[in-house]
Amino acid sequence: MAFLLGPDYTSPMVQELQAWIDSQKSAGRMVVALNLRHHIPGGSEAETDNGLRACFDAIKELPGVSKVALLLIPHDFRGDRNDHHLNKLFEERYRNRLPPCRIVNPPFTSSEGKTIVGLVDVLITGRTHFAIAAGDGDSGWRYDLPRQV
Repeated sequence: MAFLLGPDYTSPMVQELQAWIDSQKSAGRMVVALNLRHHIPGGSEAETDNGLRACFDAIKELPGVSKVALLLIPHDFRGDRNDHHLNKLFEERYRNRLPPCRIVNPPFTSSEGKTIVGLVDVLITGRTHFAIAAGDGDSGWRYDLPRQV
């Protein structure tokens, strides 16, 4: 489905985000979209806090972080503890220490999501179809979680 999904450049939300993305690029920044949910361990509040802190620490280490803008985009916004919830927590906790940052607020259609991730320079996600929707230049890394015997 992600291969066949068409973009939607006519959406007012997409047009507003495109203007923000264009302004960041005009300022010489690379726009990095970050989908937090897959990267955060499920479970306890402490695990969530540790995961958010790890994401922040990784962002601080990006080469040229002063030339980066972040777009926090949810993939799944169903239920209460979803991607959007984590985006808001992340932005609230690290607001004063992040590069320029914007949250994509749901709801939005799959076509709008595809359009948005296609506008950014880099998408960091653990969701295969979200990465495919971003278009050209996909890269992936395989990792194995520790297995308990």
